[in-house]
Amino acid sequence: MRGNAGAPLFLTEYIQGGRIREGQNRSEVPLFKRLAGVKAHSGYITVNASMGSNLFFLYLKAAKDPRGDAPLILWLQGGPGKSSLCGQFLEGGPLGIAADGRLYRRKLTLQEKANIVYLEQPVGSGYSFTRDPRGFARTLDDIADTIEEFLRQFLLLFPENTNRRFYVFGESYGGSPLNVSGAILGVPFLGPLLKLFDSSDYLYNTGLLDEEGRQAFAQRFQQIEQAAKVNRTLAAGLLLRTVFNANVEGEPSLYEQLTGYTDHNSALRTKAEPETIKYKEYITSDASKRPYTLPLFLSLAQSDYFDDVSDTLARVLDSVRVLYYTGQLDTVFPAVNIDRYLKKLKWSGQGELARSERKPWFSASNATTQLGYVTRARNLTYALVLRAGHLASFDQPAALFDLVYNFIHKKKPAV
Repeated sequence: MRGNAGAPLFLTEYIQGGRIREGQNRSEVPLFKRLAGVKAHSGYITVNASMGSNLFFLYLKAAKDPRGDAPLILWLQGGPGKSSLCGQFLEGGPLGIAADGRLYRRKLTLQEKANIVYLEQPVGSGYSFTRDPRGFARTLDDIADTIEEFLRQFLLLFPENTNRRFYVFGESYGGSPLNVSGAILGVPFLGPLLKLFDSSDYLYNTGLLDEEGRQAFAQRFQQIEQAAKVNRTLAAGLLLRTVFNANVEGEPSLYEQLTGYTDHNSALRTKAEPETIKYKEYITSDASKRPYTLPLFLSLAQSDYFDDVSDTLARVLDSVRVLYYTGQLDTVFPAVNIDRYLKKLKWSGQGELARSERKPWFSASNATTQLGYVTRARNLTYALVLRAGHLASFDQPAALFDLVYNFIHKKKPAV
């Protein structure tokens, strides 16, 4: 019934042919049932047939949903080109990967009371691919259009999700807001991007840069800003070589040269955690391709790096509930940059946000454990997660579970 183990499973043909039950059966992933007791489905949905563009997804059903009303969460990962399976294996999914590469059942997971779709987007990210280079997304509108088409087909294949509460969970680049009823934005790529990205002062204040290094880092961002006015692709490449370790030549980024760090997510972490290394090995191995029926294509969508989507965020804040969080130790988008940005953002709740008191936020299960700080204004819940870097849900999974669970169920975090 499952066909060849190594062959990609394209589900659009089942949807269009009305073979819904067969598509559901063939897309089941026994690995999750065997190791985590979770019913899971995966495969490809074709979002542009003429270009051969296909989005890969992993769908996990809620473990506890007796009334059939668990919310549906669409999980979008960043940065561009990265796999959303990071969210499943490293952050909040029911099946984790340990430092020795062993897969284990995670005790605390949002999937316990929510259906979650981990979507590889845009086309070219993670396991999603296109057969025609013209199929790669060039703009945020392109990305939104393909996600909308994916959701249309996904709901035909799994119609039990049609009337559920729907939330988009976006981290980093995946945090670009969409027109949905509720949004969870984790340290998102918003605008003006270079103002958020410039961490020269933060790195200096935390001792990771000396004065000479601070000036060099700040000067590089000025160069990128000038380059972006002429050639965005060139500027994006320069940005990658500055902040991330994305040099095709194999040379360290400017961040690595100045700090000595080989990991760019946290001020406390000089190199990648073993779990991260094992995760990357796993998703590129034949062993992982078999249960997911996946080929791997990685791509970076550079052209919209510098788009300022503040107007879009303002419209979202004016119309739906939004949870916006950042990490105390994030060296990619320092919390102080995010705070300044939100305070200056023009939306109907700008004045209320400026007047709102930031309150300490404590664990619901342990009133003496402080998890972070929370500020509220109209539809916005703005949280800073203590002891967390850019991947806050990896660094502090219990805090993120508390934060997101309370947001989805319209409960206030303990303050």
